[in-house]
Amino acid sequence: MPTIYRFEGFRFFFYSNEGNEPPHIHISKNDCEMKFWLRTLVVDYSFGFKPSEERIILKIIRNNQKRFISEWVKFYE
Repeated sequence: MPTIYRFEGFRFFFYSNEGNEPPHIHISKNDCEMKFWLRTLVVDYSFGFKPSEERIILKIIRNNQKRFISEWVKFYE
């Protein structure tokens, strides 16, 4: 479960057994978790995050989208 980015308690990571899915990233903080599709910038699921936290996460993903996709490709291919 490689962590590729941390910001103010948010952890951005991959699960090691999901390489057959399109590029995505998981985000966790405390007991909250979210899964975000990296190419379409669409939320797959979100549990426990406040809307304000989801906006912060989206901004981080937009600012790092190319890097996160590159990290995904390196890890799974």
